Amino acid sequence: MDNSLNPKQIWALTVISFFVFTGAATVAAEDLDLVKARFIGDWELVSYFNFPEPGGERDMGYIGTLRYDEFDNMSGVGMPVDLPQRAARSNERITAGFAYWGKVEYDLAKQRVIHHVEGSPMVPAWVGGENIRYYEFVGDYLKLSLHSDSGRTTGTLTWRKHQAPPGLQQAADEAVDAVHHFIAEWNTGNIERVRQTLNYPHITHGANGLTIANAAGEFVQDFDLLRRQGWTSSRIDRVDTYQVSADKVHLGMWYSRLNSAGEVYQPGYVFYVFTRKDGRWGMQYRAPSGIPGQFDAAALQSAREQASAAVHEFFVGFNAADNSALRQVHHVPQVMMNQNGYVLATDSTSPIVTTNFAALRQNENWGSSSIAVLNPLSVTPNQVIFEIVFERFDAAGEKYRSVPGIWVLSKRDEHWGLEYRSLLTPTYER
Repeated sequence: MDNSLNPKQIWALTVISFFVFTGAATVAAEDLDLVKARFIGDWELVSYFNFPEPGGERDMGYIGTLRYDEFDNMSGVGMPVDLPQRAARSNERITAGFAYWGKVEYDLAKQRVIHHVEGSPMVPAWVGGENIRYYEFVGDYLKLSLHSDSGRTTGTLTWRKHQAPPGLQQAADEAVDAVHHFIAEWNTGNIERVRQTLNYPHITHGANGLTIANAAGEFVQDFDLLRRQGWTSSRIDRVDTYQVSADKVHLGMWYSRLNSAGEVYQPGYVFYVFTRKDGRWGMQYRAPSGIPGQFDAAALQSAREQASAAVHEFFVGFNAADNSALRQVHHVPQVMMNQNGYVLATDSTSPIVTTNFAALRQNENWGSSSIAVLNPLSVTPNQVIFEIVFERFDAAGEKYRSVPGIWVLSKRDEHWGLEYRSLLTPTYER
């Protein structure tokens, strides 16, 4: 039997091969363009953890920025957040951190980026070499991990993009505009005008717990007391948007209180949740933080560690479907604001405190949940505000949902527990 191909068969196979390989190349190019588009922009360092070989993790306590551009250039810089304080206590020159730039190569097959280092003032030996980072996108966050030669993950840096996700920049801009409008009305000292900038129910989360104003007339602020303390006006120094959805934005504002001479007598930070209701943006939640330098560093570190441990305990109890364990890391009253509205839990029977795991399994085929991002935005000895992304996996271990949000834990009677949550619209994998 003659198994050779005739000319028509050879021509047909040639055409088929051309379209198969051309199509594959087109798909690969499109995939590369999509990945590059997600990288391009400015990023802020959310967290940096090292993972020692014996186990556990070490929070490096870094701040930093990262940039990728459309011409395959990158630059990154980071340092320990306490470096200025360490330098101030020393008579010697203190340096720490990283700073380098160069070209970037995207390796989709191994899900990694290769930074070809062209400049590195902190570590000159990096110049001419490659810094390889394994990437993972978690919602709107970018995780870059370092691997050892054996493939073990030795460190992970999590970054938040400065720009709002596609289609949400207008919401972010409008929420920031609403912050400026709120402060302008605040500076009038007219409570009625301030009340018109809020959405209700409105929550003020202070040292003594949750103060809820269900209607405008219930919101109070003693401007006379502020004036007796020397206040004349407040100035916005900086506004950061942390998480954005179409109708809710999580923000942080650094501000200064000014006296009659226009001098700063008290700086501060406050966390806000702004929501859009009936087409109007208003502030619906605020959690003032302490004055910079007010608290002992050791007390803040202890609060951060204990609050973080409580969050991890929550997920251990959740994955065990153990409501008794979960109640140990809940406080009541507690408020949750999700995409469906506002829920106030006044006792442990509330569905935001006691979970119906049978319904969760039946409705979602839920199997487990895990933390993808956990970053403290504000820390005082008795309150820690975390930005969080948690993921849900089905019974087969496949991820099907990522949920970004804010969790606020407070210490009551020497016990840390959840007191407020604001969840944004989830992203779905199926």
